[in-house]
Amino acid sequence: MTIPNRGCQGRQDQQMRCFRLRRDNVWETWRTWRPAVSLPNGLAVKNAAYVVLQEKTMLIARRHPISSVKSADHGVQSSLVFFMETAMSRCLCAIGATVSALLLAPVCLALSGADPETTNAASTVLVSNVAGVPRVEVILLPEDFKKLDAQEREALSKADALFAKACKDAPLQFRVAAPAYESFTMQYPKSLAVPYALLRQGRSMQLGKKRFEAIRIYSWILDYFPAAIPYAGAALCYIGDCHFDNGNVKEAIKAWSEMAKDVDFRKHVLAAEAMNRLADNLVLLGKWPDAVGYYEQVGADFRNSNRPAAGYAISNLLFYSIRVNPDVANVRRLYAKMESFEACPGKTDETNFWTHVMGRIHDFGDARVRTQQVARVQFYKYWADAMEGRHLEWDDYQIAVAYYRLQEEEDFKKWYARLDLQYVRGQTNGDYDRTIKWISLFANGHAPKVHAYYEKLPFDKLTDRQSVALIETLYRADGADAQQLSRVGRDTVYRFRSRMTDDAREGLARTIWLNDLDAVELLCNAMQDTNRGKMLRLKLYAEAGGASLDKGIAVSGELLQVPALTKEVHWLRGGLYRQKAKWAEAIEDYRLSEQPPASFYAMAECYVATGMYTQAVAQLTEVENFFASEAPQAALRIAYVWRDAGDSQKYIAALRAVLKKRYGGAESAKVHALLQAQR
Repeated sequence: MTIPNRGCQGRQDQQMRCFRLRRDNVWETWRTWRPAVSLPNGLAVKNAAYVVLQEKTMLIARRHPISSVKSADHGVQSSLVFFMETAMSRCLCAIGATVSALLLAPVCLALSGADPETTNAASTVLVSNVAGVPRVEVILLPEDFKKLDAQEREALSKADALFAKACKDAPLQFRVAAPAYESFTMQYPKSLAVPYALLRQGRSMQLGKKRFEAIRIYSWILDYFPAAIPYAGAALCYIGDCHFDNGNVKEAIKAWSEMAKDVDFRKHVLAAEAMNRLADNLVLLGKWPDAVGYYEQVGADFRNSNRPAAGYAISNLLFYSIRVNPDVANVRRLYAKMESFEACPGKTDETNFWTHVMGRIHDFGDARVRTQQVARVQFYKYWADAMEGRHLEWDDYQIAVAYYRLQEEEDFKKWYARLDLQYVRGQTNGDYDRTIKWISLFANGHAPKVHAYYEKLPFDKLTDRQSVALIETLYRADGADAQQLSRVGRDTVYRFRSRMTDDAREGLARTIWLNDLDAVELLCNAMQDTNRGKMLRLKLYAEAGGASLDKGIAVSGELLQVPALTKEVHWLRGGLYRQKAKWAEAIEDYRLSEQPPASFYAMAECYVATGMYTQAVAQLTEVENFFASEAPQAALRIAYVWRDAGDSQKYIAALRAVLKKRYGGAESAKVHALLQAQR
């Protein structure tokens, strides 16, 4: 059955623009149901030190056992930004011996304005980044550091510097940091910082892949310093991590269980991770009811002191109470107990409650549950019944109910009727945004309904913003009616193009160019600033490629008459010629563009394409000699030129030259690997 656009349930429906990977001529459409949200104190998500996926990552992880998930599969680098509260996604747990419960803890504490005095002492942390994975490490308490004498502080600071360097960009330094901490404990055996130094020694071994030695060091802390709760608690959690990474799940569970049961250790900020891990294991065994107890304890006890871990636990509780065993009363109880489902506890109200619940219903609708599976139809029926008859004035709420009924009944006529009724119930004169929203609901395979609502719009009264939103909605349509609605979109462009501002024309052109270059030409030709319109056409022709290349070359000839645009036009035209494999013309345009070092790189690639390897090396040598920041990359590219030329002697010599110049960084590591492969 054709699935319609779903209501956004209290969140602005966002659909990211279609984009094409020109090389493969592949079209992809990304949709996200959440906008970028603001964190406490007015800080935007984009300002956070790290951002991770929330429920989507959790759902991916649910479909794979923990032992099979790898960090690279669900990395934190993503363009879909959700809430911060579930930084503790399973994909990060599966990295292995990481303090993933503390992931982003300092960020959340800083953003939330939490009072450090109210958090567990061990929440004093250091943000690190090992192997591209953000981590948080326990550090020496400031009050303890002040009690050390000058020599102790100096020795410990040196060891900490090595550890921090290893965390930042040199994992091999962990092997250097461990002896430094060991030296501290040998030199100052009565120091107050010995438990901390032992913890860091073990942590260095753990992150240096020497987990059995790490377990031995951690055990010393538990044996000799059990009262040093911030460090002994961390040691016990790390022991579980090491066992887990070694494949000894039984011993890992034993360590985490001990931490969860101990009256002191279970207050440790890392206990949240231990209990989450225990609950995760119970889930894998199909024991959801037992797991819920641990998740609820983490969510309640660590709501302020370890918000990422608490957020992860709350998400699992919601998965259970919404998908596995739907129970709206239990969800309400959790909402009150956790003081909302936001990243930070806050004001609770009916709208906020249903906004979160509806979002999770959409996220969890197609999730597969190992045990206590509620069939998809029954799942949607339950929530449609639970929500029916409430909040008649709330469009997103009623759109959601209609969608849930559609999943239950698979009857589009009834779905049409419900949406039509809601439209009539709340429509007021001049609310054209609402009409456009209804058009978007029917844009996937329901052209007759689109036309019906399209005719309700008084086009002479629409603003630029509304006309652009309408056109984008029509071009975003997919399904069998996509081509038909795109034609309607082009007609709408023709109707509005002369009324728009140049900014509106350009914004719309950049949105729909993949769908309809003819409509883009209408918009560009209608611009009051003719040169701006031509330049936009040139850029979009270059992106489109194919038959548009000749059009771009023709437009570039006109723009070269504008002195202020000459360099940029030469750069763009060089790209057009390059796509047409007209290397000589491309090289000349790149030279005239005067945009080093990018133009030098481009010219070098053109020379390589024509077999002129010596000239390519000359261009790259200029980059290496005159652009210090690009020197390592240019030197490595010189080696690649000789490799492509088939000259193995010069290839190896160029690689060795990179090492001799001691550039360091990623290039040197890559060169070592390439030379090793030549042996």
